[in-house]
Amino acid sequence: MLVWYALAAGLIRIADNCVGVAVVVLEREDHARARGARLLARADAYAAGFEPTLTSRAPQHAGVVAALRRALAAARRSGHEIGCVLTSAHGTPLDACERAALDEVLGSSPHCRRLAPKAALGETFGASGALCVALAIGLMPDAAQQATLISSLCYSGSIAAMVLSPATRLE
Repeated sequence: MLVWYALAAGLIRIADNCVGVAVVVLEREDHARARGARLLARADAYAAGFEPTLTSRAPQHAGVVAALRRALAAARRSGHEIGCVLTSAHGTPLDACERAALDEVLGSSPHCRRLAPKAALGETFGASGALCVALAIGLMPDAAQQATLISSLCYSGSIAAMVLSPATRLE
């Protein structure tokens, strides 16, 4: 099946069996406002980490917890202010490790949605970060003040966490 999308500059062909495409433009708020851009969200904070046991048969979640906490601290947010988490969950034993880290950092609030985009999109590897940011922005209600947390980890031991806030918090 071929999929074509119309763009301002013409038509582009998206590869066969392509799941999706995401482009995220990050710029300073003052630059965006100066050019009259519609503000969709704010990247409040980012943290990266490493957990060497993720490649072992019994992965530990200490490094994941540390990265999530650093992102929340840099965003000046508590776990109770997170309304949605986009998890890295990709149907592997790492999912239990990520779940344990999220439980430790955020608790088990019924008001915090945890979503696993890869369950629907499949593993997108390097594109998963941009796809999660695009999904997070699309899922943010205009009036919500709760932030979204993106959790990403891989078997290499690399961990990333990002906190996004709705544009209404910017006004």
